[in-house]
Amino acid sequence: MGKLDGKVAIVTGGARGQGGAEAALFRAEGAEVVVTDVLVDDGELLAKEIGATFIAHDVRSEEEWAEVVRQTLERHGRIDVLVNNAGIFQRVKLVDTDMQMYGPSKNARTFVVISDGQVWSGIVQRAINEAAKRGIAVDVIGVGTSNGGMIPLPRDDKGIALAGFEPIRSTIDRTSLREIARAGNGEYFEIGTSPDEQIAARIIQNAARRSGNQQVDESLDELYWYLLVAAAVCLGLGVLFVKQKLQLGFGLAAALLLLVLISGLRS
Repeated sequence: MGKLDGKVAIVTGGARGQGGAEAALFRAEGAEVVVTDVLVDDGELLAKEIGATFIAHDVRSEEEWAEVVRQTLERHGRIDVLVNNAGIFQRVKLVDTDMQMYGPSKNARTFVVISDGQVWSGIVQRAINEAAKRGIAVDVIGVGTSNGGMIPLPRDDKGIALAGFEPIRSTIDRTSLREIARAGNGEYFEIGTSPDEQIAARIIQNAARRSGNQQVDESLDELYWYLLVAAAVCLGLGVLFVKQKLQLGFGLAAALLLLVLISGLRS
């Protein structure tokens, strides 16, 4: 018996890739699966391979959503699961969008690329050039090893590799990654050579240094000095006006405690 026996699942964007793997896994676990996608040929092929139903479907269309629900209920009588895997790709200029939403900012800006460096295109060079025009550095984090390794294929509960996936060997290309960092006026880091938190701190420090935004918060700095003066005044008044040693001791202790609290605020 499968974990999903008797269940009915709709998987959008299920013709290939992650959606295809999800559809195959659900089917292997006993579910009745309805695969939907705009890629009709791929979708029909996968549905035939795994014993599912395919419906051509553009998730941007409300009418097509209604048709998917209607056909699923007509064929299976119920809907238990929706895997809303389909995505809509749209290029967005992150810097411009951020400016439009929040206005100009004095905060440092940096792009961080995380990759093994194996696959690049002309889009990368154009992105670096655009970042350079805006004074935005590109820091790079390399992931992988020199010897490389195979990325595991998705498998069903019997250990059989799912259809539609090809073996991929990942090997880090440090030369390409360093060139990206150099061209982007950034720095190259590599996972495993330093603790993750140190890499993150270094990227933040580099961004602050490039922007010149390393000053202490002025409001807290000013508050610190006001409190320090207040503590000194209290201590001075205690010495001048308190005659008895016990009272003087309490006054000194209170002033010292205030100084300790202020020092903690400063740090």
